Amino acid sequence: MKAGKGMVDSDIRYSGSQLRALLFFAIVGGWVSGALGLGGGSIFNPLMISLGVPPSVSTSTGMYMIMFSSGASTLMYLSYGALNVTFAVWLGFWCSGGIIIGIVMVNHLIKLTGRQSMIVFFLVFMLFLSGVLVFAETLTHYLEDDQTKINHLWAFSSICG
Repeated sequence: MKAGKGMVDSDIRYSGSQLRALLFFAIVGGWVSGALGLGGGSIFNPLMISLGVPPSVSTSTGMYMIMFSSGASTLMYLSYGALNVTFAVWLGFWCSGGIIIGIVMVNHLIKLTGRQSMIVFFLVFMLFLSGVLVFAETLTHYLEDDQTKINHLWAFSSICG
């Protein structure tokens, strides 16, 4: 930035407290997403939007980060022989089709409304929906395993037993 090279007028420039906040949340967000197994997009998309990054750039950057963590997980499962390659190819085919359809629909909505905020609404909706579905799926499996566990769902238990 001091030399005036590598920057264009549309680049967002961070300095001072805004840069310190970005670095702090990047470290904490990276740790939380890695430690809890959350996707980086669920942490970094809202952060980037709050820092003034346009929603389309924020979403693309989040997906770019997720690509690396998914690729590393895939290589790990492949090296352990725990990856069902046929299923992975089948799932990848259908996900690619869904991605293409989603991109076309979102671009059409943005052109129709003239607002990129549609992406933010979709992100919030998907985050809410995934939270509800994960809770429902976990509770369903929990209740199916052993009906007596429901009595101890909120009870404290010994860490030694």
